[in-house]
Amino acid sequence: MSVAAIGVYAHRLALRLLLAAAAAAMAWLPATACQAREPGNHIRALIPGAKQVGAGRLTWFGFHAYDAALFADHGRFVENAPLALELTYARAFKGRDIAERSISEIRKLGLVEDREAAEWLAVLVNLFPDVQAGDRLAGVAPARGAAQFFHNGRLLGVIDNDRLKQAFFAIWLDPRTSAPDLRNRLLGAIAETR
Repeated sequence: MSVAAIGVYAHRLALRLLLAAAAAAMAWLPATACQAREPGNHIRALIPGAKQVGAGRLTWFGFHAYDAALFADHGRFVENAPLALELTYARAFKGRDIAERSISEIRKLGLVEDREAAEWLAVLVNLFPDVQAGDRLAGVAPARGAAQFFHNGRLLGVIDNDRLKQAFFAIWLDPRTSAPDLRNRLLGAIAETR
């Protein structure tokens, strides 16, 4: 191997390590407050009394990744009741990266068996599109039945696997989430600051 090839290899390895460290550190950065908003018609159609429970911002090494908002009937989160989670992206992401990150977070929570992870990843890869800054992805979960997913208010598809549906929303709502400050803001436990 030439000196130039070793240099390129070392550079690529260093970049991979940096990206891995950045991904691991993302969970430790606090979420910040974001403005209250009304649920879209696609959310109201499935949860007629939907109001915002809470909202927060996820940052990654100071870079704004997305704003998240949680909606529930009358603005009160109750476990096993209908809810909607909407992410408004601050930058472009590939749909496959969103799906892979989702499975990674579900794995951290211990909510997927190894034999299921590839199947669940395939479902999410087929569901999530590439997003641009300003795009919104929303998941609306009824108390029972399939969760519906929307891109800028347009139906993308459904998740009818109940375990995957619960695991997906647990990424943000489980007490063991890698973003506890964001969870607190979504659940309204931290007052918004304006």
